[in-house]
Amino acid sequence: MRVSSLGVARPAPIDRNNTTTVNSYGARGTAPHTQTSRFSQTIASGKKGSLTGAMAYVQRTTAATTVTFPNIIVTLNTGAGNNPLLNVQLRDNVVGTVVHQVYGGAATFAAGTVISAFSEDSSTGGTIDYFATAVVQEFDA
Repeated sequence: MRVSSLGVARPAPIDRNNTTTVNSYGARGTAPHTQTSRFSQTIASGKKGSLTGAMAYVQRTTAATTVTFPNIIVTLNTGAGNNPLLNVQLRDNVVGTVVHQVYGGAATFAAGTVISAFSEDSSTGGTIDYFATAVVQEFDA
């Protein structure tokens, strides 16, 4: 039995056994590679999640011989497939070129949702710096 007065609202999410996780990946001078998982977090059963912010960054550090579009993607999978929040793609071969995106909105999602990041570079030769982060709060549903 829940004992409470009628005028008392349910506690804010931050007051419901809140935990914060900072998922992060960073690497300098990464050689070309197939799509590779960089981090992943699944919202636990009985919890809800809130994405409080995300950022992704790509920089070319050495020129490629054959150029493709290296990228890093931060996704949110709610069970209906991957929904890209950030898709940072480098579209040239100029050393020092930087592309980045920031997600600053708050999204709330259910248990079982997966927040993840992937990088990919199908170029021949050359290297890339990658960085991605996603800050997630989990709290009682």
